[in-house]
Amino acid sequence: MTTDFFSLLEEKDFDLVSPKFRPFLRHERPPASWTQTTAFYAYGYRNAFEEIVIPLIRWWPNRDYLLMPAFSLARHSVELHLKEVIARYSEATGIEADTSRRHDLLGLWKLAYVAVDSGVGISSADSWTNYCGQLVKHIHDIDPNGQKFRYPRDNNGKVHQYTRVELIDLAKAHWHITN
Repeated sequence: MTTDFFSLLEEKDFDLVSPKFRPFLRHERPPASWTQTTAFYAYGYRNAFEEIVIPLIRWWPNRDYLLMPAFSLARHSVELHLKEVIARYSEATGIEADTSRRHDLLGLWKLAYVAVDSGVGISSADSWTNYCGQLVKHIHDIDPNGQKFRYPRDNNGKVHQYTRVELIDLAKAHWHITN
């Protein structure tokens, strides 16, 4: 396994213009149907975050420029997990819930809570669920639409308020919400 990005490249790759374009993305038949599910994407994003957060914690306070993508990865993982819960319980209850255009974590949390609570006889009124709800609300209050850590400015050109990310606490919150 390569540990250095530049060892992937050949000397000719450093030329300004490559002599031959090589496509690196292509449509093809998926290896299995489950690789095109929200559950699989949620699994992938959760594990990607868990793989990178430990080195980031070790490197702190160096490489702080990686905090923004790490937070975005964690937030997207949470979003996908909530959408998967909603889809799974909506199937069981027959209650339709289209989450394809939703990115607000608090709204997704409320839909997930109702889907679980109403459908399969599992009460969501316990201390762990309430704690996870507080974690989701905290993330949502700072980044309501998933844009704050992806771009320096909002859609109106206003610079987002600087927000420090406590990686260990983010990792713990992510684990609670996605498990």
